[in-house]
Amino acid sequence: MANRHAIYEVDFTNQLKANIVAKYSIMSESHIHSLWVNNDYVIAQITANVTSTTNETTLYNSTMVFSRGTRSYLNAHEVFDHKSSNVIIDLQREDNLLLIIEEHQTSLHKLNVPLLLVYPVDSSVLGK
Repeated sequence: MANRHAIYEVDFTNQLKANIVAKYSIMSESHIHSLWVNNDYVIAQITANVTSTTNETTLYNSTMVFSRGTRSYLNAHEVFDHKSSNVIIDLQREDNLLLIIEEHQTSLHKLNVPLLLVYPVDSSVLGK
């Protein structure tokens, strides 16, 4: 599930009482173009309005790669900037290969397994 400022990982094992497993914060008022999930990552292609150091608002297009359980875009595993939103992304889920096709270039990225994963250990903090 996703909205304009967060992506939610939800466990629907009990459909009458779904449980939020993790919340991934993204930049406020973001538009999510695409979303992929596998055992290691949550990947979102987004466009967001950001304010520059000169107080000008501009569109920021990117693909953010979150390690499962990461909570904020400030510590995303990897971020790929795009010149426009005219981008096609695909994920080969088993090998963590990310294909990015932009207007003037194509690239293939191997997402390495994170060296450090931080997960809540107390079940009472899940979904908070």
